Amino acid sequence: METEITLHALSNHYRTCEIPTAYQDRQAGSVSKLNTFSDGFKIIRLVFSLFRLYYPLRFFSWVGFSCMGIGIVLGVPIVVHFIETGLVPRIPTAILVAGLEIVGILSIALGLILDTVIKLNQRQAELFRLNHHD
Repeated sequence: METEITLHALSNHYRTCEIPTAYQDRQAGSVSKLNTFSDGFKIIRLVFSLFRLYYPLRFFSWVGFSCMGIGIVLGVPIVVHFIETGLVPRIPTAILVAGLEIVGILSIALGLILDTVIKLNQRQAELFRLNHHD
């Protein structure tokens, strides 16, 4: 929750400050409810989710270029073989390559669209704050 609030405040250019709080050790005999692996996976999933929400162009570009890179690595031998013989040796791999390239291009396009929407929303929020400043 703290991470989401901090990211929201920073992305909307809110002023933030730290408030010191008292910290003390856990009472003797009490047990922590933290689970290292389960909580760790939840945090990693949250980080990816927040990264996707706040930086969609970076996230979807990374996904898109990864798909396209894998497609190129798998597709080069097929294209080379086709140029040499005129035959496509591995049809399922060729279909996979075409699918990866399409998913890569669509992912990058989706990132561009979502990034534009995010920036427009940020501008509208900024205009609202400027017009309704106390």
